[in-house]
Amino acid sequence: MAGADDLKVVERWKRLAEAETDSRMRLEFGVLAQIFAERAGRQDLWHKQLKEWNVEETIIGKRLIAEGEANEARKLLLHLGSKRFGPAPAPVESTLRAIPERERLERMADRLLDATSWDDLLATP
Repeated sequence: MAGADDLKVVERWKRLAEAETDSRMRLEFGVLAQIFAERAGRQDLWHKQLKEWNVEETIIGKRLIAEGEANEARKLLLHLGSKRFGPAPAPVESTLRAIPERERLERMADRLLDATSWDDLLATP
């Protein structure tokens, strides 16, 4: 994302991406561009420039957004859980990483202060 904070770079990227004849592929390009922009800390500029692309409406976009939210929930659970129960053993980390549903991870976060151990927390349905 070198130059990702330069409006001219964004506009050039848009021109190149708009040359794609498959509209679904164009949208997927937009999703990927926003993911990379977020990683580079440039999401505000890119989101503003790509708002008309409706990238959240694509299948891959929805999946990537959901995966990103689940990953953030996992990170938070590991961080706060480590403060409450001590470092997570490898099996706990593996179990957390295998949970695909953001909703379940959120329920676990809600129980974090009431759970008595990592095992108790992982037992959250």
